[in-house]
Amino acid sequence: MRLRYQKPKGFKEVPGIDCFDSNPKLKYILSCAGNQLHSNDEQFLAFISMRRPFTFQEIIQMGKLFPNGLYENDKAHMYQIRANIKYVYGDQAALNWRKYVTYYSPTEAKSKFNADTATIFSIKFDSTDYYKKEYKFLDTLFLEKKERSWVSFHCFYDEEGKKDLSTYMKAIESVFRYED
Repeated sequence: MRLRYQKPKGFKEVPGIDCFDSNPKLKYILSCAGNQLHSNDEQFLAFISMRRPFTFQEIIQMGKLFPNGLYENDKAHMYQIRANIKYVYGDQAALNWRKYVTYYSPTEAKSKFNADTATIFSIKFDSTDYYKKEYKFLDTLFLEKKERSWVSFHCFYDEEGKKDLSTYMKAIESVFRYED
């Protein structure tokens, strides 16, 4: 995928995987996730996922799962976003999924990440779905570069973290950059 990684200041890398077995909503959205970055104050946690581009044969197999028989590597992040919005907010929201997503401008996506597309969507959980009983907010940032697939940051934060969200997100935005 030719990505450059840089651990952000004010964060620590945390080993281990969480499979969210006690939280069905998070289990659906994230399945199992590792590659964790935690802010030093523990008010913001990010799980990083990467998806390599599928091979031609894998694309044919994936196409069998879609009604029109088409699966496109460069749209894989959109399929993921739409599925998560449908699961959290319902069928009607899935039809209008773009209303739930904030797009970085093409110029901003290029300058910050050297990406073709950068999007973010947010979820505020009910108290029964908080991560670790305190993180009630989840913002997911997707970065996509054509023919290289995508990277996602699933960012959990608590009420205190929400107050400094722009600072945390600025740090997360510095983690990966696609190389030319």
